[in-house]
Amino acid sequence: MSFASSSNQAIDQLPSWKAWFLAFRPRTLPISAVPVIVSTALANMFVEQLNYYLIISALFCSVFIQIGTNVINDALDFKKGAETCVNLDKLVDKSIYV
Repeated sequence: MSFASSSNQAIDQLPSWKAWFLAFRPRTLPISAVPVIVSTALANMFVEQLNYYLIISALFCSVFIQIGTNVINDALDFKKGAETCVNLDKLVDKSIYV
């Protein structure tokens, strides 16, 4: 049994929610929040009172835009055949994109 076939079997056994979670690429999500955090810190230096509703909204929007970008990128790469990673191909075959 090769490494690729054993990893394929592991991917096949993933629950649907975990496949979606991995498709979101959680490692990239904190990076999407950095511009909002930095701009909030800078605004705090120049403004007497911050609107926390806007800050939280901007934070959620930046994270969800990143999630959407990750999912669409993976789906289009799979459709074009550009993805060569065995794990990602099996993740896409799990019918989350199709």
